[in-house]
Amino acid sequence: MIPIKTSTIKNPLGMPSKLNIDPCQFDTNFKLIIATTPDEKERAFLLRHHVFNEELNYNIGDKTSSTVEKDSHDTHSLLCLLQHRESGMDVGCLRVVFIDEAMNSFSKKLPFEEYCKNSLTNPKLHPKNLPQDTICEVSRLAVHPLFRKKKSTIESNICNTENTHQKNESLNQSIISLSLFLAATALVGLARISHRG
Repeated sequence: MIPIKTSTIKNPLGMPSKLNIDPCQFDTNFKLIIATTPDEKERAFLLRHHVFNEELNYNIGDKTSSTVEKDSHDTHSLLCLLQHRESGMDVGCLRVVFIDEAMNSFSKKLPFEEYCKNSLTNPKLHPKNLPQDTICEVSRLAVHPLFRKKKSTIESNICNTENTHQKNESLNQSIISLSLFLAATALVGLARISHRG
């Protein structure tokens, strides 16, 4: 049986709130992977396709494949996978896009400069006015739908309600997105990037 601890944390307003999960439980149940092999990258693209194109019908990415979601920015990105240890299932992913000065392809822009250019109105913070080696973009964060269900829905789908391990697994849902954001922060820090979009 995995113990559940209640920790008191401070929220952004300074008020204490309860975190009903043992943070050590995360490492027991999940593994963060920097996708460096072709297989790991393909797994991230498959998960993105499942979430963005199949589930949400965004129809994004290049149209060279009907099973993966990727675009030209993935060639100069770090990809991260979050894997559920027991099942081996990839439950989340994200990418950190860097501007590679050696790119000789299209314009050297971050994805949001292309897709959201009309919302970039502050000249002081516009990416084109910042040194390119100091900026990056965190994007394509996706969480598998099975790990995004509300706790009550997950618990109602558990056949054996007496199985404490499965109940504890459902509590992990609350920290999956947070862990991906923290992974992105770590990747940006390791790359020594000071500005991120």
